[in-house]
Amino acid sequence: MPRLIQWIKERMRIIELVDRLPGPRALPLVGCAYQFSFDSYKFTYLMEEIFEKFSDGLNGNGMFRMWLGPVPVVFICRADAAKAILENSKEISKPAEGYTRLQEWLGKGLLTSNGDNWRTRRKMLTPAFHFSILNDFVPIFNKEATILLEQFSQFADTGRSADVFPLIKLCTLDVICGMFLKLLTSHSEGMCTAVPGFSGCTLASAQT
Repeated sequence: MPRLIQWIKERMRIIELVDRLPGPRALPLVGCAYQFSFDSYKFTYLMEEIFEKFSDGLNGNGMFRMWLGPVPVVFICRADAAKAILENSKEISKPAEGYTRLQEWLGKGLLTSNGDNWRTRRKMLTPAFHFSILNDFVPIFNKEATILLEQFSQFADTGRSADVFPLIKLCTLDVICGMFLKLLTSHSEGMCTAVPGFSGCTLASAQT
């Protein structure tokens, strides 16, 4: 019983603190999820509307909250607010709700680790990102940038807007993998569909 009472007190404290921030109306148990759509485009536009309504842009506190079921989520919309969080060397724990699925896919690495494990892995990887080492990858960056511009050229002089995000995603993967995949030119079905497919599954699981 004492543990239950302590849990209730802590839960009420969290609710009281989170609800000090502006945000859409939340219902018991489901939170704000009743407003969500399974259509990713509609979901994106809904999030834009919520951002414009509650974030106060650059003039307010730059934060708003949503409840995903019983889980509170705080959105950071201003650079100075994000800086205060990202520069904090103590609060580095990642939420289990989002990173558990990533661990199943990527394993326990720098992206998904917490606490001492994260610090150990970061110390091991930091030398790999020294400028002298990154200089060796400049030819790869240049080559992939040239290929990306060639892909962009198909939209030139058409007079129409174009969604370049898919091409940028493929270029990013090519750079990360050191040109071995050549996704921008080969259109490999496996890798081209695997990452968006995983993102879609993650969104669907969050909505349900």
